[in-house]
Amino acid sequence: MLCPASLSRSLISGLALLALLVVPVSCDLSPTNENNPTEAQTLSTAEGIRALAVGMQEFYATDALNATIPRGVAITSREIAINNTFSNLVEMEAGGDNLSTSNANVEAIWSDNYRVVRMAEDLIENAPQVNLSAGTQSGIIATAHVFKALSLGNIALVFEQAPVTTDLSGTAPFEPRQEVLQEAITLLNDALSTLDSTAPSGDFASNIFSIAVSDNATPIEGLRNTIHAYRARLNLLAGNDQAAIDAANQVDPAIQTTFSYNDQSQNPYWQELVQSGDLALRDSLGSDLIETGDARIDFFTDPSDATSTPNGLGIEDPDGFFTTASTPAPLFVPDEMTLIRAEAMLNQDAPLSEVVSAIDSVRTDLGPSPFGIEAELPPYSETGRPMTEAALQTEILRQRRAELYLQGLALADSRRLGPEVSDREDPSFSERARNFYPYPDQESRNNPNTPESPDF
Repeated sequence: MLCPASLSRSLISGLALLALLVVPVSCDLSPTNENNPTEAQTLSTAEGIRALAVGMQEFYATDALNATIPRGVAITSREIAINNTFSNLVEMEAGGDNLSTSNANVEAIWSDNYRVVRMAEDLIENAPQVNLSAGTQSGIIATAHVFKALSLGNIALVFEQAPVTTDLSGTAPFEPRQEVLQEAITLLNDALSTLDSTAPSGDFASNIFSIAVSDNATPIEGLRNTIHAYRARLNLLAGNDQAAIDAANQVDPAIQTTFSYNDQSQNPYWQELVQSGDLALRDSLGSDLIETGDARIDFFTDPSDATSTPNGLGIEDPDGFFTTASTPAPLFVPDEMTLIRAEAMLNQDAPLSEVVSAIDSVRTDLGPSPFGIEAELPPYSETGRPMTEAALQTEILRQRRAELYLQGLALADSRRLGPEVSDREDPSFSERARNFYPYPDQESRNNPNTPESPDF
């Protein structure tokens, strides 16, 4: 992610390293680098707070996003194939009982997202204590609420229980996944309240806020739009159907927000799919549901006859948001809101014709769309599929799988909308490899509140 130029790169580097040394939910076993600023120095100065705010956003967009989606949930959801024989990757693709509590990929999802949580908590607590203008403080605190919410949302995608805050004593209590989602929603609501209470300054928008916003909106309008989109997403996952619809209706589909990258802070999908080649995109976006002729296949992938190592799965070359080190990646795509409305309406027993109308606005999209993602499919009535609640639930899953490819939602979608999967006795590569991840060893060793890992 591009860092605002007004901040000292040496300070940002030192603060980023300081953040990496924090193991936030349990205890810190890492040595201190005496050349870096101490945590107290970071949190007691305006320059330190500003730099930490930038570093938090950058760390999330690179390390945390990489750990959560390409190297994590996208393997389990079958969107991505492993293409190397590293044991941690082999375990991830095998899933089931083969995925151990010592798996480095699972540990990275946990630790990287909670590093962001810890940075956000430090900003929320300490930004009011240093010499910042009211508008700059407001922007930093709102952004900290957002990124804590994003990270807790990531945790709730793959763990049955988790802490909602960090605890340096190493004894953070675990809460059910539903409570973690609700905490993330509350944080997003708090972010909106902060923005409403005090308008963020131009200094914050120009020099601290790192999310790129399309030219048709201001940075703060882009931030608000993103908050509404994630409120819609997380409320749907939490089962709050009307709240999800209400939030989705507040999203302007023409405003694009993206994580921006460069040669120093690289696109994490490109790193895994191109630079290392340890991972690869699955044929048909990794799902038997995807229809022949769906133009989104060609948006996200380039055709290839290659197969993966070691499991011999059909794989494709990356396209779309994954092609270069500097290709920007969207925080959300606009038609997610349409599909949220369709699913929530179905859950509320709305007329099926209204649900189909929402689905068809995605199916028949010919563009131009904000990111160029268009299905170019015929309407649902021409598929020959029945007009039943069960069939439309599967159709929503089909459209989410293609429209929201590698947004990190496919595993949760599969659990919610797909068939029951409870073991890997028949290790089909068309269904998810696990329902939830085991808790990493480092957490269970250090935190006595860690529950037993789920069986599957």
